[in-house]
Amino acid sequence: MIRITVLTVGKLKEKYLREGCDEYLKRLSPYCKLTLLELPEERLPQSPSQGQIDAALEKEGQAIRSKLPPNTSLVCL
Repeated sequence: MIRITVLTVGKLKEKYLREGCDEYLKRLSPYCKLTLLELPEERLPQSPSQGQIDAALEKEGQAIRSKLPPNTSLVCL
C-alpha cells in the first residue's frame, strides 16, 4: 500500500482546512496510508529583518527535510 505523508509548517487552525484534511483522510484511507504531520513554525519578531526571515525559512526547510524518509518522492503544494 502506498504511503502518503502531508507535511505542514504550523497548525491547521482554520476549521475549513481541518475539515478538508479530515475529508481527504477519510476518502483516501481505502487506497493508501495517509498521515498528516504538523511541524512547528519558527517565531519571528514584530518587525523581522530579511536575514531573520531567511534564517527562519532555512530552519523550517531543515525540519521538513529531516522528516522525509529516504527514497521518497517529494511534491510541493
